[in-house]
Amino acid sequence: MGLRRKPHAVTVDLPEAVIQDDVLNGYGDSPQGTVEGMLYPVDSGTMFERFGVETKRGSAFLCDPEHAPKFVEGGRVSHGGRKYAVKGEPLVYQGFGAADNATVPLEEVD
Repeated sequence: MGLRRKPHAVTVDLPEAVIQDDVLNGYGDSPQGTVEGMLYPVDSGTMFERFGVETKRGSAFLCDPEHAPKFVEGGRVSHGGRKYAVKGEPLVYQGFGAADNATVPLEEVD
């Protein structure tokens, strides 16, 4: 069943190798679509306790668990003109239907 309240829609991009003439020419973004959920700020101490990652401008994105595979470490998320890097694997909780969720650790990037 998942979340009832989903006030934010984020765009998810995965890193993708750019190869020209059989030579790695850097990395680009591979769009994975839009995911609805809730984006909220998280202080650095809480980010380390919950996810085991250090961040300066941490945030988390709460979404339905079926979207968790779209978020991989190194991927990018954008919302409202701001860009975020996925800092680790999502924490997925499935148990009671309406409470099922995935929480994705993010850090705002320039």
